[in-house]
Amino acid sequence: MGKILNLGIIGVGVVGRFHLQALANQENARVIAVSDINDEALKIASERFRIEKCFKDYHGLLALKNLDAVIISTPPFNHAKIVCDAAAAGKHILCEKPMAMNSKEAAEMVEACNKAGVKLGICSARSRVTPQAEMAKQFILSGKLGRIYYARFTTIRRRGRPGIDILKESKWFLDSSRAGGGALIDIGCYDIDLALYLLKDPQPISVSATVYRGVGKRLKLKTRYDVEEHSSVFVRFKGGV
Repeated sequence: MGKILNLGIIGVGVVGRFHLQALANQENARVIAVSDINDEALKIASERFRIEKCFKDYHGLLALKNLDAVIISTPPFNHAKIVCDAAAAGKHILCEKPMAMNSKEAAEMVEACNKAGVKLGICSARSRVTPQAEMAKQFILSGKLGRIYYARFTTIRRRGRPGIDILKESKWFLDSSRAGGGALIDIGCYDIDLALYLLKDPQPISVSATVYRGVGKRLKLKTRYDVEEHSSVFVRFKGGV
């Protein structure tokens, strides 16, 4: 067996616990520390996954000398700051999607990681490693589909709206100041990433989009609810796609 990767997870709410569960039986990686500002989330992570090192302040986690990399699964409005701090601490990073609140933050994150010489991965790339994506990639590369001039990607979340129908405790999904947006940035990022991957990362030359909020019955909520529930995006790339 080769080197075992020592990981830390910053943000161990619902999404963070998905990562903990996925890593629980890995032979070449182990979670040695977690961080969250929520005491209950830390308690669950500690007891359920037997994590001894728990921090309310993530800087304590980043200070661990035997930590190789971190997974950041906090709400999006925290991503840029934590990624830049993790890079400065010399840790490789896997950040949950959406990457950032806007393009400025995303650029700052990339710059910080390049400067520190650490790797930055974003979870929106998960669609690349499915059998369907691999088969589509091989068909395109083989030339069997001819010249690709048009591609269409569609996603429907049948489980409902996060913060309302699913992940009900995570109300930040509904607040654009914390989530960055709704359907487009939350699940549309998978389609955008897959399109770029299959089309060999073409350069966009124009983008137009529309978003809509009003799907389903209007609910009286005690939290801000201003994110879109539907979006459509049309992109033109260099090369005529």
